Amino acid sequence: MIEIDITSDSMNKLPIFAAAGVAEVWRYSRSQVEIFVLDGPAYRSADRSSALPALTATAIAQLVSRAVA
Repeated sequence: MIEIDITSDSMNKLPIFAAAGVAEVWRYSRSQVEIFVLDGPAYRSADRSSALPALTATAIAQLVSRAVA
């Protein structure tokens, strides 16, 4: 799941995503990426993707910045 925050904060949606079993959420806001990995019933913050371990939050943010420039 990729969540882009432009007009409203998506953090309140994390429990909904967790209940649906979404394994990983990438949140993009203000040129920053946060990665959340489902750990039991809730998410924990992570520095890199568990689905694509070569991708870090920093690398994802750089890729998005280049794509929108």
